[in-house]
Amino acid sequence: MIQVIQSRNIGIAYLEEKFCFQLVNEEQFFAEYLSEHYVEPTEQEKCYLDRVKSNYLNLAKQRPISEELVKMVILLPLLDLAGFYRSPLYRNRRI
Repeated sequence: MIQVIQSRNIGIAYLEEKFCFQLVNEEQFFAEYLSEHYVEPTEQEKCYLDRVKSNYLNLAKQRPISEELVKMVILLPLLDLAGFYRSPLYRNRRI
């Protein structure tokens, strides 16, 4: 008989234990994204991205996480790194 498990009850730790999943850190894993338009991040950007990745994996490993938590842990730091919150976004805007 097939066992159905609700996705909200599954974390990475469960998948690692139950199915022997492993994290793959191979740079060429998504080689199709490395094209002639790829810009190598600076060392500072790499450190920042590694910290974002580590924060996410630490949270996701222990429990399933909500969409809002993913936004806070991943999306907002990446938008900051990309300069989304810097001027000139607000230069001509009156509040």
